[in-house]
Amino acid sequence: MIRKCYGLSMNERGVLLDILSHLGENEEAFPSQEAIACNLGISESTVKSAITSLEEKRFIKTVRRRGQVNRYRIDQLEGNPYLVLSENVHFFLRLIPISHMKPYLNC
Repeated sequence: MIRKCYGLSMNERGVLLDILSHLGENEEAFPSQEAIACNLGISESTVKSAITSLEEKRFIKTVRRRGQVNRYRIDQLEGNPYLVLSENVHFFLRLIPISHMKPYLNC
């Protein structure tokens, strides 16, 4: 669902998936922004922007800790409006034959 979410940029998607890959048994992850940047081959400022956006879109909650690496908690993904909308759009598009969509596509 995350990989095909229309509401996420490529950087947001990558950062979220990287955070998810670090989840522990207490449903928290605490990779540093430097580690995420290194894993994805992007800058730390890009990671920081993506994390801010993911917080605003309610994919994650950040627990900031002075002098330590932040902890990230994953919000309820099942009810996230961006994922719900994307899944409904994908479902709708599977119902309509592509030949009916050609007049609306620019390719």
